[in-house]
Amino acid sequence: MYLLLRAFMDPLPLGLLAALLVIILLWRRHPKQRRGLTVLGVIVLLIGACCTPIAANLAARTLECHFPRDQSIPAKVDAIVVLGCGVRFFDKECKDTDLDANSAFRCMRAVQVYREVGPCPIIVSGGKSNTAESTPSTSQVMRDFLISVGVKPEDVLTEEKARDTYENAIYSIEMLRKIPGDQVVLVTDATHMLRSKRCFETQGQEVIPAGSQYRGSRLSWSASIFIPSGAAAEVMDCVAHEWVGFLWYKLRGRI
Repeated sequence: MYLLLRAFMDPLPLGLLAALLVIILLWRRHPKQRRGLTVLGVIVLLIGACCTPIAANLAARTLECHFPRDQSIPAKVDAIVVLGCGVRFFDKECKDTDLDANSAFRCMRAVQVYREVGPCPIIVSGGKSNTAESTPSTSQVMRDFLISVGVKPEDVLTEEKARDTYENAIYSIEMLRKIPGDQVVLVTDATHMLRSKRCFETQGQEVIPAGSQYRGSRLSWSASIFIPSGAAAEVMDCVAHEWVGFLWYKLRGRI
C-alpha cells in the first residue's frame, strides 16, 4: 500500500488523473464535443500507459538486450574508451562543475573494468557542453573524477573535440591508433551502446562493450509498476532518443 501511495504522489500520475477528470466533466456537459473529448481521453491514457515502469522497462530492453550485464571482459585489455555525456555547472562563471549522472555512471563502470583488467590507457571522450572559453570540457571533468577515485593520471587521455556520438568514435579512434594492440573496451550507457558500438565498427574499430546504468532491470511485481511516473517517462525519453538517433545515423551513413 505504501508503494502504491508513493507512486501516486508523483506529479505525472496526478497531472494525468486531473486531465482525465476534466475531460470526463466536459464530456458530460458538452454532448456535441464528445467525439473530440473521447479522442483526447484516449491520447491521455496512451501517454499514461507509455510512462509506466513496466512499459519503460520493456522499452529499455529493446536496446539493452544486445549487451547483457554479465558479458565477460577479456583478462587483457589494451585500452578503455569512455564516452562522456555532459557536466553540470553551479556558478555563473561555469567554473564549479561536476559530472552529470550519465557521465558519472560511465566513469564508475570504466573504473570497474580498469581494476579488473589491470592498468591500461583510458580515453575519455567529450567536448565542451558550454560555449564559454573558460569552461572545461566534459572529458576534462571526467579525467579529474577518474584520478580522484584511484586511476593513475598517466593512464587517462582526454579527447576534447567530440560533440556527438559519431565524433566520439572518429576522434577516439585517432587516439587509439597510437596505442599498441586492438583489444578495446567501450564504456557507455547500455541504452546508448548499440549506436555507439556501430559508430566505432563502421570506422573499422572493433570494440568490446561494457554497458553502464542498465535501465531495463528486473521489476518487483506490484500494482505500482502500472502507475505512470516521472522516472519511467525519463527512461522512455532516453529510449526514444536512442532509436531516433540510431535511425538518423543509419540514414546519414554513419552506422
